Amino acid sequence: TADVELRIYTLLGELVWKKVEKGLQKGLYDGKIVWDGRNERGYRVLNGVYLAVLRVKYQNGETKMFKTKVAYIK
Repeated sequence: TADVELRIYTLLGELVWKKVEKGLQKGLYDGKIVWDGRNERGYRVLNGVYLAVLRVKYQNGETKMFKTKVAYIK
């Protein structure tokens, strides 16, 4: 069981969007956390490269972080 947080940032480090799911059980969550290319206000972001940061915090206190670049093209 873990709490999962996905954050999308500009390459300048500005937060664009975030989603938090708490208490996820081990398994496949295809489509559970999806970024649709909109910011926190619901507006579409500009075409470009963004940084996606996935943070997983397990019940035992262990935390893992994964980072990757994503391209958004409308």
